[in-house]
Amino acid sequence: MTGADEHTKSPAQVMLRWHLQQGRSAIPKSTNPVRIAENFNVSDFELTEGQMANIDALDTGTRSGPDPDIPGSSESGVVRCSSIGPGAVGGEQDA
Repeated sequence: MTGADEHTKSPAQVMLRWHLQQGRSAIPKSTNPVRIAENFNVSDFELTEGQMANIDALDTGTRSGPDPDIPGSSESGVVRCSSIGPGAVGGEQDA
């Protein structure tokens, strides 16, 4: 993932940092104590403009989960994902 190796951080930490640098709130979910601690450890680095742009470029305009605007789309619980780049995942909801 863009920035993870350069900053010795996990892809999840890089994504949390990406949200924070854009002024967004991020609400990570984990029950694993190690991951919870990792999620808090994102204030000791910054992504470069290039790294931010590389992550921005991963947006394909498709969902990787249920669409809240389509009633019942979350009932199947099946999400199809496809690779869109090194270390990245995107996809669309199965019908």
